[in-house]
Amino acid sequence: MDIIRRNDSPQASDEQVRGLPGCGLAAYTMLLAFLCLLGMAGMAGGFIGVLFQDTNKGPLPLQPGTQTAVWALAPMRSVNILAVDEIPLAYHAEESDASVACAMLDDRLIRVDGEQGITLPYAQIDDITTTGSESTGVTVTARGTTNSGPGEVTCTFQANEGGDKFDRQLRSEHRRTAAK
Repeated sequence: MDIIRRNDSPQASDEQVRGLPGCGLAAYTMLLAFLCLLGMAGMAGGFIGVLFQDTNKGPLPLQPGTQTAVWALAPMRSVNILAVDEIPLAYHAEESDASVACAMLDDRLIRVDGEQGITLPYAQIDDITTTGSESTGVTVTARGTTNSGPGEVTCTFQANEGGDKFDRQLRSEHRRTAAK
């Protein structure tokens, strides 16, 4: 008994069909060639993107000290205003290499500018002024008495870098230490 039922169409017969174009292998080859070219174009685009990327990083936004890279705190440690075991509450670099930066610690505000560092304890801050807005850039200036006499610490933030938050946190720390 014949289980396979066959009809009279040429596709169902056991005979080899001749004269029709063989597209199967050619279509598969074209698909593979297209995917290969697409992959190569993607790799070339990625390579060009790496070549032409901007290597100048902008200043870092305000961030918690626990998320600050060790290299970014190194300038503050080199001028001895930040101990090796201290971690800032808040940190902001004004330059991409962190050579100009501000940080708030538990008891003081510190700033490094090149090879100069300044420390201003919260309890000795007399005045805090803020100019600008978060959309245009904020400058926070704290004036008071440092260990070497009257001084001020100015921290400059570009637009949307967290200047308003830094101002609020600085005022809060100042009120906290003034209440003691």
